[in-house]
Amino acid sequence: MTARLGDFAAAERYAATVARETGPPAAAGLPRDLELEIRAEAAIVLFGTFEGFAGWSLIYAGPSHMRRAALHERLGDRSTAATHYERFLTLWKDADPEFRSLLDSARAGLARVGEGNTR
Repeated sequence: MTARLGDFAAAERYAATVARETGPPAAAGLPRDLELEIRAEAAIVLFGTFEGFAGWSLIYAGPSHMRRAALHERLGDRSTAATHYERFLTLWKDADPEFRSLLDSARAGLARVGEGNTR
């Protein structure tokens, strides 16, 4: 929750604390998984800061949507992942040919999460 509120230092401290925990043998990987989820939440929030503040930052908007889509997909949040894949596809619909592979990746991601269409 601290990452969503913008307290990234607290989120990082919490992630590090969780990573040091041990659990029962049947759930030995749980602390590491929780650590990664906390850090992913912070990365998602930070990627959302590229739009709306300055014109120069818009060059990062498309790639930030692509990265957020991948992170949400890994977290199992298919609906939010689809939203970011769609936003990337909208922003980059007229991309130069050398970037077509990114568009193909976004279309494939959108198809994986099963939302919307595949443009």
